[in-house]
Amino acid sequence: MTGINHILHQLHNVASLPLSEACGLPGAIYHHQDIFALEKQHILAKEWACIGRENDFKKAGDYITITINETSVFVIKGDDSQLRAFINMCRHRMTRLLQDKSLKDKANVGKIICPYHAWCYDKKGSLIAAPYMNDNFNKTAHHLHQIALEIWHGWVYISLSPSPDISVKNALQPLENIVERYQMQHYIPIINQEHIWKSNWKIICENFMECYHLPVAHRKTLGTWLPIDKTELPDIDSDYFTYHFFDKKDDATYGVAHHTNQVLQGEWRQKSVLANIFPTHMYVLAPDHLWYLSLFPQHTGQTQLIFGVAIAPEVYHHHPDIEKFIHDTEEFFDRVNDEDKDIVENIYHNSYSSFAHGGRLSWLEKGIYHFIQYLDKKLAQINKLSHIG
Repeated sequence: MTGINHILHQLHNVASLPLSEACGLPGAIYHHQDIFALEKQHILAKEWACIGRENDFKKAGDYITITINETSVFVIKGDDSQLRAFINMCRHRMTRLLQDKSLKDKANVGKIICPYHAWCYDKKGSLIAAPYMNDNFNKTAHHLHQIALEIWHGWVYISLSPSPDISVKNALQPLENIVERYQMQHYIPIINQEHIWKSNWKIICENFMECYHLPVAHRKTLGTWLPIDKTELPDIDSDYFTYHFFDKKDDATYGVAHHTNQVLQGEWRQKSVLANIFPTHMYVLAPDHLWYLSLFPQHTGQTQLIFGVAIAPEVYHHHPDIEKFIHDTEEFFDRVNDEDKDIVENIYHNSYSSFAHGGRLSWLEKGIYHFIQYLDKKLAQINKLSHIG
């Protein structure tokens, strides 16, 4: 088996090349257990993860659960309308408090009651009842473990780190002038799904961040509407994200501004932004809709995906048959996701071959190049291997 040091040396060597000479990564980086252990320690346990949209939480008590780095957490809307995130574990005997519920489930609770001994918490995580405890028992010392949560343009990010290295606002500040014009915080969620794909999370990220494959892998769906030769790939100097722009053709059935949209002007009425927020959040923001993936790696070859679609309010409120539109949109994206799923599972399977090593990157794969540099900083350089050529 290829050693972890050798894999990290290869990673650093690729990250050190200019894009014109860079290639894809060796197959072992996607399935080596020691690489995944490093990712759990230096990425999944520390970085921000997106769990969905703020307006998915409609009323007090709405919550979801998600597992990050083998830790169950939940996000809940309080009576004060604030979202908070907690470790999904009773402070008494480590029992899971809330059973797994996704955004699609529309789960809601009044109080959080442990199913083991009925310890009861409010929506702010305070212990409010603990039956049959001694008189000197201090309930205030048994608040649920709260974790970092930040909302940015309608996205809800959480982190297991007690003190993240940087706030989401500061990390994504360079994106402000680009995304704020769309006012995506007002987009209305219409689709929420969860999936398990049998592939490595990095393969899924790489697949999302390039449009090179669209005319081929998505030739039956969205590939026919995207003139990839006109893709705009700006120079980006960030450790936290990458993005590019693309325009939709005039005959595209979606991806252009609604005729009542008075916010977007000129070229922005047809321009979309494809953003990858490292490590595991990615979205396409268009004038009339957005769709996104958030990844939650379970092991080297299995990744949980949250998939969602939201549409601009003018599209939602002016559509003559919104229910049919939602149905047709979900059916369309089911086909798009199936196309991607086949590809990324195919690649993961082949990554085990002794012949598996990525070839030269296209200029259209600039985002993958940025992602490789991110991985190098988080893995190879942390392990003090970056000086080895």
